[in-house]
Amino acid sequence: DIHLETLRALREFNSHIAAVATPVLYRSGQLLETRLIEDMPEGDGGGTPAAGLLPKD
Repeated sequence: DIHLETLRALREFNSHIAAVATPVLYRSGQLLETRLIEDMPEGDGGGTPAAGLLPKD
């Protein structure tokens, strides 16, 4: 199917771009070491998942 072949080609193209861009971005300091949050703010434990991330008034 042409749609699946197109999707496969785009995914392969994206992989090649990411493989080239990752070391360049890392060397220039534009890439984070991790996307994990190290220090979670204390929330109330309920409400929305981002309740602890909202600014307090």
